[in-house]
Amino acid sequence: MRPSASASGAVRSRSRGVQEDLDDRAIAKPQCVADAQPIGRAEVADLFEQHDQVWHW
Repeated sequence: MRPSASASGAVRSRSRGVQEDLDDRAIAKPQCVADAQPIGRAEVADLFEQHDQVWHW
């Protein structure tokens, strides 16, 4: 199931990446999705608690 156009835009605007995972894999900021905000591993649980649904792949 794919989100609607408006929902997918909202998802993209709130994209997050785990900074430690990016560092471990030597992934530079320009290789990430535009406007993605890196967060620390310790912040992942809080991110899940702030939203009714969290889609990940």
